[in-house]
Amino acid sequence: MPKDLPRVDIIHDLSEAEKQCACGARLSRFGEEVCEKLDYIPARLRVERHIRYKYACKNCEGVEDDGPTVRIAPAPVQLIPKSNANADLLTHIAVSKFADAVPLYRQQKICDRLGIELSRAVMSQWMVKAARSCAGLLDLLRNGLHSGPLVNIDESPFQVLKEPGQRNTSKSYMWVYRGGQPDRPVLLYQYQRTRSGRTALDFLQDYQGYIQSDDFSGYDHLDQNPHIVHLGCWAHSRRKFMNVIKVRKKHRSKQADPKSLADEALDYIGRLYQIEKEAKHRELDIAGICQLRQEKAKPLLEKFK
Repeated sequence: MPKDLPRVDIIHDLSEAEKQCACGARLSRFGEEVCEKLDYIPARLRVERHIRYKYACKNCEGVEDDGPTVRIAPAPVQLIPKSNANADLLTHIAVSKFADAVPLYRQQKICDRLGIELSRAVMSQWMVKAARSCAGLLDLLRNGLHSGPLVNIDESPFQVLKEPGQRNTSKSYMWVYRGGQPDRPVLLYQYQRTRSGRTALDFLQDYQGYIQSDDFSGYDHLDQNPHIVHLGCWAHSRRKFMNVIKVRKKHRSKQADPKSLADEALDYIGRLYQIEKEAKHRELDIAGICQLRQEKAKPLLEKFK
């Protein structure tokens, strides 16, 4: 059990009669057995009452020359003004939906069990308004993304229902960017209706450094920026050689099949992977990984080419 978790002692003791020995003497306690079990405290809702005191000057009643005579403490800053949800509740709904994959209709049922009626329509509106309030945070994340030496990009298709101007069967795309400082990486999601290659270039137009992606032709637009070095991915490159071998095995007999150039390529890539595993096993830092690659991976790549 984690040492920092709070402990609650539950004492299990003998009754007074059981503490009496058969010989008539009273038993003496000499030790104890401890068994720890992990407990869960169910979530609960509560209502915050924000009370703002008002003050007035009795000497100035009816006299307005000196300005307002009534003063009240300022209202607290709210993520969604005039909403009856505080920041903690909005955070819980957002984390449950986007990090824990609990849709709003299920969260509605959970709230029902907790004794509060909270419709998914209301929660959906809260999420939209909370997202708009986070626009400044997205700008900070984008700046953080640009601050590192490398950005990884990938895009995934999905369907959006009831989107204006789009059919339900059409594909939309979520573009994912990972970058920033190695010890504090930034992961940023960007929604787009299309898979246009201009998306990544426009989003990273001010970036200078390395960008890694798969071989989707849309990423070729990145080469238009002279400050960007476009990198490929060995996993995707390896996949092409694997396809060659699968096709060859499918159309040939089960007799011994001589090794081809594709087999040789996979051997080179496998040896490159072993170098990366060695770096991970030795727990090398960035400088150490770079040095290891220069010593072992670079000669191997020259032979591969």
